[in-house]
Amino acid sequence: MSLHQSIHWESLFQDNKEGKEHAVYYLSRTLTEVERKYSAIERLCFALYFTVVKLRHYMLPFTIYIIAKTDLISSSLPWKLYFDGSKTDLASWAGIVLEDPLRIKHCYSFQLDFQCTNNKAEYEALIIGLEILVKLGIQYVEILGDSMLILRQIAGEYKCLSLAIYLVAARNLLVEFREATWEHIPREENFAANKMAQIAIRVQMPEDCVQRIIKVGKKSLPSVLNRGMEIDVNTAIMTKEDCTLPIINYL
Repeated sequence: MSLHQSIHWESLFQDNKEGKEHAVYYLSRTLTEVERKYSAIERLCFALYFTVVKLRHYMLPFTIYIIAKTDLISSSLPWKLYFDGSKTDLASWAGIVLEDPLRIKHCYSFQLDFQCTNNKAEYEALIIGLEILVKLGIQYVEILGDSMLILRQIAGEYKCLSLAIYLVAARNLLVEFREATWEHIPREENFAANKMAQIAIRVQMPEDCVQRIIKVGKKSLPSVLNRGMEIDVNTAIMTKEDCTLPIINYL
């Protein structure tokens, strides 16, 4: 399937007995004036729909897999951006949680190694999150945060003086999206972003280090079960040669 500004065309191939691809069907369609105004992802979705309808009789008997360079789900459905920032006498930090359309969460934690207020830390979290989404090519975003001040300023409901430069930076990023919405949520619903912000302050970062990757996992069973041991140490089977036997007996 190939896509152009004013036309799209598709081809259906089938492997022959020698394992070589053989074209069995060609499709093409010129876009109308209205359809040419679609975004690239909308034209791609439209071309896919057109192909499926026209080649329905070929596809029904088989399981069809769509292989594409573009993630249609991530590009056409909104991502959720949760943000939170805070400041103490010791440091400032920002936490961001991005939730994709499949409800998979991508969490980020940042130390802010410069002087800033609590509101500036909130803006930093929002701006960093927006920058990540722009780099991913996301077109739709729902912004969720517990800072009423920040969200009302973005909506133009509150005046902004000392934070004007942050507001301009945030709005400049928002125009990169096809659609962006924002909503104030209670602090308890912003729990994940708040926790990510708190993680940053607990991690030691050397002066020459700008990033540390920390993997957080989850285990459903005790590690000893993987070693063939029982959970109750006192009843675990130990051999006489086991060096831990005196320790177990002492315990």
